[in-house]
Amino acid sequence: MAASPSTVLVLLGLAALLLVGVDALQLSTARPRGIKSPSTVRPPTPRTTPKYMKDFEDGKMDEEESDPITVPLVVEDQKAPTKPPKPAKPPKATAAPEPDANTAVYKLLDSRGNACLLFKVDALLVFKFMTVHEEMAEKDEYIPNDATVTGECGSGDDATMIVSWKKFEWTTYFTKTPGGERWYIEKSDLFVDTGNTKVFEHIKNPGRKFRLSTGSRNLQLFPTPVGKSYSCRDEEKAVDMSYQDISVQLLLRDVRVQPFIFRKGEFGPEFVCTPGGQSFRDETAPIAVGSTLAIVVLCTITGYGAFRYFKIKKVQYDTME
Repeated sequence: MAASPSTVLVLLGLAALLLVGVDALQLSTARPRGIKSPSTVRPPTPRTTPKYMKDFEDGKMDEEESDPITVPLVVEDQKAPTKPPKPAKPPKATAAPEPDANTAVYKLLDSRGNACLLFKVDALLVFKFMTVHEEMAEKDEYIPNDATVTGECGSGDDATMIVSWKKFEWTTYFTKTPGGERWYIEKSDLFVDTGNTKVFEHIKNPGRKFRLSTGSRNLQLFPTPVGKSYSCRDEEKAVDMSYQDISVQLLLRDVRVQPFIFRKGEFGPEFVCTPGGQSFRDETAPIAVGSTLAIVVLCTITGYGAFRYFKIKKVQYDTME
């Protein structure tokens, strides 16, 4: 039975509509490579296991989803990287102790400008005097660091250092033992002017000028081998001086002193003091006694020899006769 022309046209129209619908459906579902449709994009959620490890477990890994860079990874069970240890700080350098501001170094220079006598000391003067109110007053006076130094270096066995400031003048006399093996301080004196009202306030009979002294006695202070410097930091030495109704005590602390320096112009090796050993027995008396005994012994032997000579000679003559 042959189909009518209208039926053929209807069938052709249906076929054309079917082809157009298929093409439209393919166009609507097609997407560029690498871009997922909104329905397939999953919101990023934190996870503990990397994506590609899960896909391996599920057997669903594809080439696009296996890129670990496109998905941030958070691994909770992995410990944070250990920080490198901080470098140890270098030990701080210990600063050298600063010299005591109260300790002065007095230098006596020779003709060539080198120190021939050095005296490092913290010196304090303690004055005692009678006031116009008939009361005993006490006043302290430090010997300043910037005092003027003069004196004599001494080419032989004696040297002198004079320290001057304001209206005061402190003189120290150095000498050697008779054998020349040791030096020591023989005596000390202090020139004062009571017109210095800062020190001698309300003093009786002000305006006087006189010299306080240790007297004629030999101090024999700081005995030290020649060529070495006397050093005493732990003890204090007191030197007493007086004149009429005024007395002064010279306190010497942190002492290092050396006279008779002729080479380097600096302190020689230290001769450290010992407790209670700041004075020594004068060698003058033993030397004098020894010399006297030697002369007596020599005279005795000479006299005995002469006696024996003449006595024996006379006996021999008598026998021959």
